[in-house]
Amino acid sequence: YGIVAVSIMSAMQPDLAESWARDAVDSFRSRVAAAVRAMTAIIVPATVGYVLLARPAVALVVRHGASNAADAHRVATVTALLAVGLPGFCTYLLLIRAYQAMQDTRTPFYLYLLENGLNVVLAFAFYPSLGVRGLALALSLAYTGAAVVALLDMRERLDGLEGATLLAHVGRVAAPAAVMGLAVAFVGAVVTGQGTAALVVHVVLAVVVGAGVYFSAAGLLAGWRRRRYSRWAK
Repeated sequence: YGIVAVSIMSAMQPDLAESWARDAVDSFRSRVAAAVRAMTAIIVPATVGYVLLARPAVALVVRHGASNAADAHRVATVTALLAVGLPGFCTYLLLIRAYQAMQDTRTPFYLYLLENGLNVVLAFAFYPSLGVRGLALALSLAYTGAAVVALLDMRERLDGLEGATLLAHVGRVAAPAAVMGLAVAFVGAVVTGQGTAALVVHVVLAVVVGAGVYFSAAGLLAGWRRRRYSRWAK
């Protein structure tokens, strides 16, 4: 979020404000949709990586001194559940920036009421059976739900949000991310040690292999789509 999402939000907001001030709704719509696509292209595979590498990464960092294997497992589970909500969290806050560019403070207020309300209700529902893991899941679901509502409202306000292009983009991101996930899981199956050296090898190798597989798969998919389009155009 800090490296990718915030950078995209900070870069897009002045342009959004300018487009809205000029009443250039088409430009505003295009910039919002492009920002969502650019962000999800990195956040979605990062989410897969966080979920799959939460256990070895957390064990490497916190399994020392008073912390034991059970503590590390609990923290890893919480990390993975928080990571599940990362796409929704980033999308939600990106759209809040878009509302600010529209000089609309009322809609974000109601969205925050919705997000916090969902978070409280789900936390009370999940905590008795899941404990702190339930709090992480509640937060992820609350931000994801609020992001969906914000997307629907923004689409209504802008008379569309390039939905067909956005859905196609999600598919183009999800497929390479799934292949990347298989590669990361394979690394975990091969590097099975629980010592410090083994955990370092596991995490570093999985990140390198996962990133390489993701960008390679995305490039191959983009090339296949271009060739298919060229044949169709002819």
